[in-house]
Amino acid sequence: MQDHMGRIAAIRWLLVAASIAGGALAYYVAARRHVAFPVTSAFTITAVILDIGAIWLFLRGLKGFRTEMRRAYVLLSIGIALFGLAQAQIPVVDWFDWWIWVNSGLGLIPYLLAVVLLFLGVRSFGKLFAIKGWWMSVWRVSLVALAVAALALLLPHVHTQTSTALFDIYIVLSVWDTTFVVFSAVILWHIIKRIGRVYVPPMKMLYAGLVVTAVAGAHYTVVALTLTDGNWYFDESIVVIPFIAGAFLWLWSGYLFNTMHVSSSQDQHSGSQLIDVVVYMGGLASDAAAVDPTLDKVRAITAGLGASGQLSEKDKIALAHVYKDLETYLTTKEPLRLYTKEQLQQTLRHEFVITKEIEGLLFKAH
Repeated sequence: MQDHMGRIAAIRWLLVAASIAGGALAYYVAARRHVAFPVTSAFTITAVILDIGAIWLFLRGLKGFRTEMRRAYVLLSIGIALFGLAQAQIPVVDWFDWWIWVNSGLGLIPYLLAVVLLFLGVRSFGKLFAIKGWWMSVWRVSLVALAVAALALLLPHVHTQTSTALFDIYIVLSVWDTTFVVFSAVILWHIIKRIGRVYVPPMKMLYAGLVVTAVAGAHYTVVALTLTDGNWYFDESIVVIPFIAGAFLWLWSGYLFNTMHVSSSQDQHSGSQLIDVVVYMGGLASDAAAVDPTLDKVRAITAGLGASGQLSEKDKIALAHVYKDLETYLTTKEPLRLYTKEQLQQTLRHEFVITKEIEGLLFKAH
């Protein structure tokens, strides 16, 4: 397991290094070709490589998960891939002077689809936890996005060399993307409040990536409305930097997603290994609220321990029943992962030194 964590950690840093090297190479190539915006090329390629790395880590970590969870992450990954593809258009257009592609508006299509698919992926994830709200509807979020975009078009803006129609389309696109990313973050926040503690670190990092990307989109809109060609901040695409930060956080979420199942979820020890084993089992559940009533029985036993801290035979039998209930839940009702009794026992043997007494109570008593 430690070897697995070490490999994933090394891959994470290799991907970061590759993104920096790719950005540097893109700048060198762009400068040699004397294109208009070499810094833009460097920033964009850096973000794209980070996006690719995040997708690879997400898909790599799906082994052992249920079909519904896989579907959610595949949709999320396709959305990120399209977003990266949309960003990659910038250096390609600049290098080969294909500005007709941008000016025709065709370059906007990947952006439009990317955020919708990203939203659908997060929404599919939310449905696994029965998350409800009007913001779960793609149609309602679309209406909100169009309404906010209409308001943005009413704002005054600087004179631009771009045609008014194309400029308006870019503003609508920016607001559309930002709105969908914002509501994706809203759904994920509700998931984080419900999900089991083992899953919280990668979900929080994914949430941070969505928030930063939403801020990046809003930042782009403000810059488009207030700055124009000839301003260094606008021309050098400094607005891409927050997108790089968002892609980095997605990459980090992918790393945590791959290592969460081998990291200990036990922050405190009760003094009784039997209690620790049962509590650890509860921590494997992705839906913390679903197993909380069962774990209340463990809390009651812990609260009732005397000064000696020794479990009575009655307590041990009760904990064995709790273990059985948790095992049944994890193997039949767990919404995200596919568990078998043997896998659960193997996980516990890795985390704890299982005594003959615990093995008899938990593994052989039922």
